[in-house]
This record gives sequence, structure tokens and C-alpha cells, in this order.
Amino acid sequence: MKKITTAIAVMLIALFVTSSAFGQADIMNKTYVGGSLGIWYGLGFSANFEKIFNEIEDLGVIGFGAEVGYASRKVGYSWFGGDYGWKYTYIPIFVFGSFHYKLNNPKLDPYARLGLGYVIVSASEYGDYTGTWGTATDSYVSFSGQAGIRYLVSPGIWLRAAVGTPWIASIGADMTL
Repeated sequence: MKKITTAIAVMLIALFVTSSAFGQADIMNKTYVGGSLGIWYGLGFSANFEKIFNEIEDLGVIGFGAEVGYASRKVGYSWFGGDYGWKYTYIPIFVFGSFHYKLNNPKLDPYARLGLGYVIVSASEYGDYTGTWGTATDSYVSFSGQAGIRYLVSPGIWLRAAVGTPWIASIGADMTL
């Protein structure tokens, strides 16, 4: 729990420092909030927030945001008639900067993101032979990179698809606030 609290505190401080450094963070007055399903170490889901804060004339806009997710997988074995294995849980917490390319089509929003994050990993055994190893935890700092595109389906509602990290591939939906 202490690791999760520390990671969230680091993320909030980074968002505060980033938004303070740019003065008025709502220059473009566009905020995306949404969720997605993705493939990483098994199927997972995430929630994200992004604020657009600056326009680069004739090129696009720049934003910053955060993403928090959850993924899990099981690795199992059969041994002398019994089953045994490990369940791994991953909780990625990332902050990122993004660039949204300007297109002549207002329904399309291609973007690229670069970020820094903290991934909390835990493992626990399951099955007929439990009690030998117990549980384990680990955490690490990781960089992220992502390329994606949003498609406007109705005013304020976007569908999103992306490839990169922390999710190898993801699909989701965002609302513009």
C-alpha cells in the first residue's frame, strides 16, 4: 500500500509541477477523460486523463496527462496429478506528454505520447501445492511511448486505438470535457 501511495503522490506532484510551469494549462480548453482495454501481460484496463495546453501553429497541439491501469495473468503447471501456478498482477501508473498532429479532418486526432511511470508488480501462488513460496512483490520505473488515433463519433465522444507501452495494443473511449 505504501508503494501505491508513493506512486500516486509522485504522479500528482508531477502533474502539478507541469501545469504550474506552463501557466494557463487550459489554453486550448480541451480535456480528455476515458478508459481503455489493452493487452500487456494478459488483458487489462486503464483510466486516463489528458489536458491540452498549447498549440504549435500549423503543426498540432501539446498536452500532458496521466494513466493508471491494471493487468493480470496466470502461469500454471500440472505436476503429478495436481495443478500449481502463479498469479501476477501489474499496476502501471504513468505521466506523459503528448503531441496531437493537426489534420484537415476534424473527426481524426492522431497523437504520440512519451512518458515516465511506476509499475507495481505482485505475484501469489495458487493450486494444489501452495504454501511453498508464498507471495512476492516488485516495482520498477519505466518509460512509455505510444502512438494512437482518436475518432470523433458524436460531440464530445471519441473512440481511441493505440499501440506502444505500457499497453502493447489498446482500444477505448474518451470524453472531451
